[in-house]
Amino acid sequence: MSKKDFKIIFAIALISMLLFAFAGCTAVDEVTKMKGKGYQQDGSIDYMHDYMAWKVTFVKKDSEGKIVEKVTIYKCTSMSAASTFYDFHKSSINENHVIQKNFDKVYIGTKNAVKDAV
Repeated sequence: MSKKDFKIIFAIALISMLLFAFAGCTAVDEVTKMKGKGYQQDGSIDYMHDYMAWKVTFVKKDSEGKIVEKVTIYKCTSMSAASTFYDFHKSSINENHVIQKNFDKVYIGTKNAVKDAV
């Protein structure tokens, strides 16, 4: 293999990795990740339209069944849609919840749950 071939293969691999990183996980990947952290899925995955691809909510309950942590993950169709969604909802967040944007996802919930989800 020539040096030129190696550079082309390396560039393709690098671009593929970057596209995968920016594309993000699917809703099913989020479910798997959050279940591994002790959360339960609260309801079904809602597939949406327009600027929203999907949303899914997770809760963590104490031994009595009371919800102690909750987060909803919104997967937007683009980073600009996520910014618009974030800006629209940040003023309505109460003192018990936080909102965080990460690329094309917006997380709304309790501080610890959002930290676990991101």
